[in-house]
Amino acid sequence: MADAVSPELLARSRQSSLEYFTDPNSYGELSHTRSHKKIVECIEPKNRKGFRHGEFKTVLQTGGGAAGLAVDRSVTSSVLSGTAEKLTMSMDRNQEAWPFKVAGAHRGCAFIGSRALILGEMVEPGPFTLARAREWADYFGVRDRMEDQLESVSLGARAVLELTQAAPESEAELLAHADELYRGYNNVGDVEGLSLSNIYAIGLHPYIGQNRNQKDPNDANIIQGYHASIGANRTHLAVSSVDTGDEHGLLDTTMLVREAATCTVISSGRPDMTFLDIRPAETRRGYEIVERDFSQYLIAT
Repeated sequence: MADAVSPELLARSRQSSLEYFTDPNSYGELSHTRSHKKIVECIEPKNRKGFRHGEFKTVLQTGGGAAGLAVDRSVTSSVLSGTAEKLTMSMDRNQEAWPFKVAGAHRGCAFIGSRALILGEMVEPGPFTLARAREWADYFGVRDRMEDQLESVSLGARAVLELTQAAPESEAELLAHADELYRGYNNVGDVEGLSLSNIYAIGLHPYIGQNRNQKDPNDANIIQGYHASIGANRTHLAVSSVDTGDEHGLLDTTMLVREAATCTVISSGRPDMTFLDIRPAETRRGYEIVERDFSQYLIAT
């Protein structure tokens, strides 16, 4: 990436992106479709192509979007039933479990392209993955449950990894299936701009997301940062029409481990990465943005 763009552009992108992601006005209440469904998209830093300034929705964001949620479902299925599912089948089951969601994905997705690495990190989580997942579990008060389920998640992730290697599903297949599941919704598309991001934001607030319409329109394509709305995803994960208590708890743990593994893979060898937490304010009104230091886990390559 550094060879493809000038140092001046990288510096300008970093400054503009930091100003955006540390501005409380850059976050807001989640949007919905005209049919009152919540929208799930990837943590992709770049904007979706074809949208004008002011048209972006404030969405739930998770690594891989529809594909990431499918990984959670397949790992959970492997643990509870002994059989890992193909991700397209898990997408079907997610639509049944969460009929109030529209799950999207995009072409050139780093999560989809790095599935093997991310699943491998879930199988054998390293120090950074464990530190982040455990920190979030402490924050949400589910640490004991997570510790009880970590080994099961590891075994389930191994089964999914082996299935994806034995019967691979291409990005095109996954995107086509997500598109077919949600006909009439613009949930699959392209992103635009160079890859410039060195910010990784974690949304811990249960009801807000990133508002891309608050970007400076003149710099919209260079204002970039990964954003995972973990708090809001947990809130909506709990509202399921079919999942039992065991399924919900394991899906929650798997999601936290997957998000932590995704963070590890994306930030690997990136000592320049800035990490931010967006948390509910202690006064219970609004939210606060806190910069985190994880330099001890990041090694330059």
